Formats: sequence, C-alpha cells, structure tokens
Amino acid sequence: MAFMREQGEPRLRLDVAVQYYQKALNAFSALLTKPDSAHSDEILASSIMLSSYEMFDVVGQNFGSHLRGVASLLQLWQITGESTGIKGVVYWTWYRSDTWAALHAGRRMFLDERYWEPRAVESLDQLSPEEIANRAVFLLGQCISFCNDDVGPETPETVGGLAATRQRTSTKLWDALEQWKRMLPPSMTHHVVAQVIRDDQDEEEQADQCLRAVSSMLFLSPHCGKSTPTFNKGP
Repeated sequence: MAFMREQGEPRLRLDVAVQYYQKALNAFSALLTKPDSAHSDEILASSIMLSSYEMFDVVGQNFGSHLRGVASLLQLWQITGESTGIKGVVYWTWYRSDTWAALHAGRRMFLDERYWEPRAVESLDQLSPEEIANRAVFLLGQCISFCNDDVGPETPETVGGLAATRQRTSTKLWDALEQWKRMLPPSMTHHVVAQVIRDDQDEEEQADQCLRAVSSMLFLSPHCGKSTPTFNKGP
C-alpha cells in the first residue's frame, strides 16, 4: 500500500508500511487476550480495518484470512445484521467485503444464511434505503455461495440426496429473488423521463408520452455502490 505526498513523492516505502501493518496485527492479537478489551467495540472496528488492508494488498493463499478471522469474532459474539451500533456496521462492512472475496476466490461465504438471515417482511415500504440495500447484498451473498457450493461426487449412500438438497436450495433462492423483485418500492423500480412533445399530439397523447417509465434502467443504492470501486482490483 503506497503513501504519497501531494507532489507524488513516496512518503513511506512499501516495506515500512508492511512493518506498521505487522505491528498493528501484533497489538490486535495482544488486545484479544485481555478480558477488558477483547469484547470492545474498538476490537471490532480494528478487525474490519485490518481486513480492509488485506482486500487491497494481500494476494495468494493468504487472501481472505482476516475475513475468516472477523467471521469467527462475529460468530463468537453472536453479531448479526440486526445488531445495533458499531456491531451492525462491522457486520455489513464485513459482509460486503466477503461477497467480493468469495466471488474472487470461487468459494462460499464464510457466514451464510445458515448463520443468520434477515427476518421475513411483508413489504419493504417500512424499511430504510440502507436496510433495503443490505438485503440486496445478502441475496448476492446467497447466490455466490450457491454457485460455489462444491458438494463433491455422490456416493452410494448419498445417491439422489445431494441433488435433492441442491434443488431445494435453488428453489428457495429463486423464490427469494422473485419475492425481492415483487416487493421493491416504486422508487427503486421505475424512473420517469420527459419526452419531446409534438404540436400535433392531443392532450391525452402528450400526457402519456410526457411521463413514461423506463423499465430497463437499474437503480443503484449508494449503500451498495461504495464497495464496487473500493474493492475493484481489476482483472
């Protein structure tokens, strides 16, 4: 990770930056052994900051190791997407990072719907844009896990069982995606644009052409869009 001056001159060499990173890891490990700090919000915030460094600068077999560690902390402290305060922020920040890492590595999510999933709702109208965006990211994580679910070859003892389980998972995921599409509020599914009105059109034609839904336009929540440029390391 490079640190640059305004004139473009390097402020820290790469090896120096790595040394600071190692010191941060050692300090973090030491804090985990202390009862008065092991369950603090500062530990959670530090863990997600260190895993963010990994997203930028770690490659090879070690890629994703910090995300696995954060997942273990979330499980140990029973932190979910419904947790409030810094705990909820860390969960969803971690989840967004793990979707990209899982997609990049071709693996399942470290934590999926078997650990926690959003509560069922009859409508998305009462949810905030952030909550709706989080549900979209959660569905993305489920799709990634399903596509990378390496169940292995069937054995005589499991003939038909693995296929049936995968089919049930596929049906459940498809139903969830269809339900998501049906429940999206109009503000996220339709966009109105102004059309050029000709003088020879009557009032009804003008009104119909003036306001027209563009069904092919995608709605991108800013809560989802931030992670895309941040973690896009290129081909």
